Amino acid sequence: MINLQHGRPRRYNLREVKVLSSVGFMLGADIGISRLESQNSDLLMELETRKLVERGKGILQRELGLSEHEAFLALQRQSQQKQQPMKEIAQAIILSAEVRQSLGQN
Repeated sequence: MINLQHGRPRRYNLREVKVLSSVGFMLGADIGISRLESQNSDLLMELETRKLVERGKGILQRELGLSEHEAFLALQRQSQQKQQPMKEIAQAIILSAEVRQSLGQN
């Protein structure tokens, strides 16, 4: 909605009404596109987090012999204890595994 205010009452001619309607329509479309871009960005971040958590769980399963559920609970517990998002805990586990792997290959 576009709200135009004047100090005195004013009548708009048909051309002005059409221009204002067109501007409103374009702004509405732009707002819709911005909302979709924001949702897309949020979904991409969520997907990245899920991928990292899955990788972290996989490492815990492989290296500690945990079930998938146990690995998830371990990530969750660490997240709560450290008061950090699970994504950051998973990133730390992945980094640690990468460092161990690179040291083991030298």
